[in-house]
Amino acid sequence: MIDVKRSEGSLNGVFEALREVILSRQAGEAHEPTATEFFALISTTLASSDRIEHLVEILTIFEAVVPKCAKSVVVSQFQPNSAHLLRFVQKYSDSPRLLRLSLSTLGAMMRLQDAAEGFWSAVHALRTVNCLLGFLDDERAGLRSTVQE
Repeated sequence: MIDVKRSEGSLNGVFEALREVILSRQAGEAHEPTATEFFALISTTLASSDRIEHLVEILTIFEAVVPKCAKSVVVSQFQPNSAHLLRFVQKYSDSPRLLRLSLSTLGAMMRLQDAAEGFWSAVHALRTVNCLLGFLDDERAGLRSTVQE
């Protein structure tokens, strides 16, 4: 788990904590972290623990970096990341913000997937589509809008 306690819950603080971790792990000449590096670190964080501090901020950053990330990385990591996000959808169904962030990030990752038949017949892809479709008639207009996007 990433130690972001000093960030006091702010998005900028969490972003800076993630950035520092990435910079500390870079081999050779340091450079500004890329979206793909943020994606990789957040993916590892989501896989490492069921209790993640500052989850709203982490998912906000994750949602922002997915479209800017290397497509091949998002495609190759879709199965584990979709499983984590689907778990958050179930676990935080009473938290509209976490639910929206999880659904929106799932959608962003789905948009980058190949339309090959092999992908769409995989169980994890079908679970994701079913989850998104399940919110199309949700009573909460904000979630319906998120899923439609």
